[in-house]
Amino acid sequence: MKIKAIIFVVLTGILALTSCDDEPVTPVKKEAAPVITNPGGSIEYILTQANDNGTFEVFMWEAAYLGEDIQLTYTLQIDLASGDFSNPVVISSNITDQWYSVTVMDMNTKLRELGVPPVVKTPVQARVVAQGGSQPLASAPISFFVTRYMYDDEIPVWNIFGTATGSEGLTPMIHDEGNDTWSIRLDLVQGAFKFKDSSAQGTVLGSDGTDNGLAKDGSDITIDADGNYTIVLDANAMTYSITANTLPSQLYFVGSVNGWNPDAPYYIGVKDEGNGLHWGFLDLADDAEVKILLTPGSWDGYGAGASDGLITEGGGNIVMKNQPGYEGAGQYIVKLDVKVGTIELVKITSVAVVGDGANEGWPEQFPGVELTFDAASKTFKGDVTFKDAGEWKIRFNKDWTYNLGGTADNMTFDGPNFPTPGAVTNNVSVTLISPDPFSYTLN
Repeated sequence: MKIKAIIFVVLTGILALTSCDDEPVTPVKKEAAPVITNPGGSIEYILTQANDNGTFEVFMWEAAYLGEDIQLTYTLQIDLASGDFSNPVVISSNITDQWYSVTVMDMNTKLRELGVPPVVKTPVQARVVAQGGSQPLASAPISFFVTRYMYDDEIPVWNIFGTATGSEGLTPMIHDEGNDTWSIRLDLVQGAFKFKDSSAQGTVLGSDGTDNGLAKDGSDITIDADGNYTIVLDANAMTYSITANTLPSQLYFVGSVNGWNPDAPYYIGVKDEGNGLHWGFLDLADDAEVKILLTPGSWDGYGAGASDGLITEGGGNIVMKNQPGYEGAGQYIVKLDVKVGTIELVKITSVAVVGDGANEGWPEQFPGVELTFDAASKTFKGDVTFKDAGEWKIRFNKDWTYNLGGTADNMTFDGPNFPTPGAVTNNVSVTLISPDPFSYTLN
């Protein structure tokens, strides 16, 4: 009897173990974001005011899952294709269905709110955000193109188009509010062009047969030679002008930075003369204003364009704090593109002597010897221990985009490396803000 009892216990244990292994496991359902199923993306929409009450699109999506018994609501958002939905425009919120129909009128209004220009094909994106749990979950965005219509209170944007532009589309012009004219500076090739506005009417202006007169649906305006041109349109007077531009070989700064003395303006270096790129250096206060001269002693040159970031021949004072890239008083690289007519500022955060003639090697591993700005002499200075052999350069902002080489009395952008002066410690003084070419001295 004892033996049978033992066998029973063992068998019972085996049976119990087998029963435990066969017990079903319930899987845990994970959170899931909604998935847009319509539209499929990469579609082009052209909105018209005549179809205001029509359907722009019916957005549809698969349901999200945020947890059992959680009541979900959805928000439909749009953003520019270049955006990251950090500041989206909401089409609708608190949606309880898995679809939402948007009218043409609503979408056009939201696109204007988003900053989409009228009558210009613009890439945008949309997404659906599920809410109800501790954290919202967003769908992957879908991208599409839209061309919205213009409202009566919006200023039409004039464009040029035609074979002379080298482009199949419209090239927007810039509005000068003070003169109520439109202008553009660009390269043109032999061919023809006309003007077209971005209103719903899409008015086209061409030549009326006179030297500079315009007529609605007029004839082509021809360009006989490749070159860089400035075109000005006065749509009120129905006239236009075309000026062939000659790119300057040298430029100078004059203004509050040098006491408005045109006889001793500050030198501006040549970055790429053939493409009209000139870069210079300035020490700017918040109230600094400048102009750009072609030659010392003459006021011929460039000033402020129709809006900030633009320059034009004969323009007014350029208020530097209003230009792109300004970050408060300090030293700046000033980038000029006279071919296009733009100005951009880059604040100087680092000036360094770099190279194996003054370091163990070249950047990035060896950042170089930092120089500091001396306001009294407007120079960058620092003690540098050079090596017996090797080469070196001046580099700005720890980036090879901005560097100087060449010779001691005429440093140029991207110029050749400087030779080491030998195994010696020198005070390096770099002069970038003066009437003379960029230079350095070793003392």
